[in-house]
This record gives sequence, C-alpha cells and structure tokens, in this order.
Amino acid sequence: LPMSPNPMTSARGVIRFELTKKNHASVSVYNISGRLVRTLLSAERDAGLHEVTWDGTDTSGRKVASGLYFYRLRTPEQTMTQKVVLSR
Repeated sequence: LPMSPNPMTSARGVIRFELTKKNHASVSVYNISGRLVRTLLSAERDAGLHEVTWDGTDTSGRKVASGLYFYRLRTPEQTMTQKVVLSR
C-alpha cells in the first residue's frame, strides 16, 4: 500500500493497492488526531491492481496544512494503514 511520492511535495500522491478478488474497498486519509480528512474511494472493485490519488485537499476541496497524515485501505478481509508526510 505505498504512496508515491512520500514525502508528498507535489500536487498529488498516488496510492497503489491490489485486491485478490472482487470486493468493496475504501481508501481514506486521516490527520494526526485521527479525524477523517477525505475519503478517496468507497466502491466495489474487481480483483487486480488499483490506484487512487490524493491532491492534498480535504472533503471541501481546501488545501490541508503540511504535516503527518495516515491513509487507510479497508476491505472486508483487511485493514491496512500507512503514513505520508505532506510538505508544502
């Protein structure tokens, strides 16, 4: 579940993940306090490689501050969390 680039200094970061079978998947970004910043994906996806992008904005489209963020992939079988540093 890597994001590149990390640290994220450009306009967007790309999160890549693989599903072994068709399933519901969600990818969300949280701040250091654990508050939801933005949900990037919440949908059924086929098996295979997928990617979603985060442009460093919240749900309202506002740019978030520089700092440490967490992004989480959830499926019925697993939850994976990684961190990303956003440096503007």
